[in-house]
Amino acid sequence: MVNSEYFDKMEIEDFNKLVSFNKSVKWFSEMERNTLFDRIDIEAMDRKGRRVNVELKSRNIRIDQYEDLFIETDKYDNLMRKWKNLNEIPIYINFVGKTHIVVYDLRKIKEPTEKSVTIYNPGRLVVELVRRYMLPISKGLRYELNENNDWVIAS
Repeated sequence: MVNSEYFDKMEIEDFNKLVSFNKSVKWFSEMERNTLFDRIDIEAMDRKGRRVNVELKSRNIRIDQYEDLFIETDKYDNLMRKWKNLNEIPIYINFVGKTHIVVYDLRKIKEPTEKSVTIYNPGRLVVELVRRYMLPISKGLRYELNENNDWVIAS
């Protein structure tokens, strides 16, 4: 059973986090949230006028807890297919805890490692064994929240 209210709440929270992040970094001139359960969360226009597809994920972990973050294989494959077929830039943004963000330009991740991982799915209230692509945190652009509540590139 799928808890649509949970997923909708999370998508709204993630979009609001993206809006706040974008106020600091000014990457996107336009952002539009897609419908619930769309394979891409956000369709955007970057400041250079290029179309961008953005997948968002919030993670309640510390930035140093793992070496990798992961993405659903079908979401990665869909983002990359849109890049190859339509030249729409594939971006994956992870909100890590309350003070870090890791941004992946998926064009720069060549052949990510696929692994089986066990996850707790709070939208379905089950533990699942799933396939995911592993993305090294070191391959993403890391941001942290500074004392002025601005997002800056992590040192």
